[in-house]
Amino acid sequence: FDAHVGPVWRVERNPGFLKNFLTVGDWTARVWSEECRESSVLWTPPARHRITNGTWSPTRVSLMLLTQYDGNLSIWDLLRRQHEPVLTMQVCEEPLVTVRSHDTGSLLTCGSQKGNIYLLELSQNLATSDKNDKLLLTAVLERESKRERILEARLREIRLKQRQAEGSPVHSVSDMEATLGDRDLNEAAQEFMQITRKEFAAL
Repeated sequence: FDAHVGPVWRVERNPGFLKNFLTVGDWTARVWSEECRESSVLWTPPARHRITNGTWSPTRVSLMLLTQYDGNLSIWDLLRRQHEPVLTMQVCEEPLVTVRSHDTGSLLTCGSQKGNIYLLELSQNLATSDKNDKLLLTAVLERESKRERILEARLREIRLKQRQAEGSPVHSVSDMEATLGDRDLNEAAQEFMQITRKEFAAL
């Protein structure tokens, strides 16, 4: 997996979906599926400060806890918002480098670069899992995985066409990125939306 620019600081499987895992590196956190190797299925927008570590909540499978170099802890609920955290808290002034959650999901510890350890307690709303959390996150992950698979299939089609036209093999996806235009991406996105509409209509 070509995950991040620079080192990957953390890899952790989701406790409720073992084929999906979280990676942390550079200025983003990404959620991957073992079925999609070309790209992550979900990712955070680039943060202003480097993201240093991350973990899943053991009780609420849609909750990600991320630490940043500026001492902030951000809490992401993938069911509520995917473009920004639901809560950001300034834990300390020095860089936070690690975060771990207790098995109950209500307590978590953050470690700083200076060796300080901070014990935090989450509210009941963040720590307690709703009965529909797993079902709703399943739908989100399947939808995003399907989108990525459609894009991967489109890339393979373009790769094959280019190979036939030029008579030379394409060695990697990066070789294809130069030939993949906005039109091809739009076609793949429209195809994905058509499939999604059909599925919703069938429900």
